[in-house]
Amino acid sequence: MQEISKSLTRNWKSFPDAVCTCTYMHQGTSIFQISPLRKGFGITIGNALRRVLMSSIWGSAMICLRIEGLEHEFSQIHGMREDTVDFIHNLRQLSFIVKDGGTHKCSLKISRGGDVTARDVSTPDDVVIVNQDAHLCTLAPTFNGVLEVDFVIKGGYGYSTSDENRALHPDLFQDTPIYCDSSFSPVRNCFFEIEEEILHDTLKITLETNLSIAADIALGVAARILQHNFAPIINFEESKSEESVSKTTATQTFDKKLFTLVSNLQLSVRSHNCLSHANIKYIGDLVIRREADLLKMTNFGKKSLSEIKGVLRHLGLDLCMTISGWPPENVDAIAKSASSDNNIDLSIL
Repeated sequence: MQEISKSLTRNWKSFPDAVCTCTYMHQGTSIFQISPLRKGFGITIGNALRRVLMSSIWGSAMICLRIEGLEHEFSQIHGMREDTVDFIHNLRQLSFIVKDGGTHKCSLKISRGGDVTARDVSTPDDVVIVNQDAHLCTLAPTFNGVLEVDFVIKGGYGYSTSDENRALHPDLFQDTPIYCDSSFSPVRNCFFEIEEEILHDTLKITLETNLSIAADIALGVAARILQHNFAPIINFEESKSEESVSKTTATQTFDKKLFTLVSNLQLSVRSHNCLSHANIKYIGDLVIRREADLLKMTNFGKKSLSEIKGVLRHLGLDLCMTISGWPPENVDAIAKSASSDNNIDLSIL
């Protein structure tokens, strides 16, 4: 592989160092802000990420089912308020976490009246239903039969029609199988907008998942997929001296505030102890954490969360930030060096 001249490296080294920050998170919806980006790159990166997120993230979905006593999906289930098509639609809305990503059989067996939810579904050990409270159907109070359903879930990408599922998996059930369309993608929706500044772009991505994957993980996976596919196109390498300079520069691009000891912040004893027990030593360790992760810590409540967010806000930081390369290998040495000329005014906290 050929080496290139130093003058050509300015084509990418002159780009501003962008930071990805999660600015909103509620249930399955998150908003990410990526800035600063060179003019025009907001739409370039936004389009690429959206296409990958909507089409290429692995997920699991139901592909086929069998309902005892029914020949096809247009037959009515005696004692069920919903028709069979609606019942199957509700089953298709279940979100699965499948640890091995393979094909598994789940079952539902009900012999009582009342509401039937995802909690009534029996799954193998490797399968978890995320939306446990999802409504499946309502059986009449006088229901005295047995609703017995078996269905198969498998992993995949994108969307598969019932005909495709039937062709690929013809022998899942011996009697009266009902094949359905399958939406494998864990990403329900994704859109972006560009804020055009004078010198740079800010990309805002709104991402909704079915909770089988965290939104920030889905975004990271999409970026990794793009990185993997672009890698074979790079047909040159930087000289060793250039690589050395690049690594040094990368270390120096970290905001000095990230190397501030959490113990130097004016936090309550409770908040400080919680962070200490979680091995959160530097501000950089703190800002990459999600609110949900912090709230899982023992003795850490919403009051502590509000206190920490207020402190970070004064420093121009926030939780759920994506900081590439954090922590650096020599984080303690860098922190010691940064502390000697760190001009952060902690008195405002």
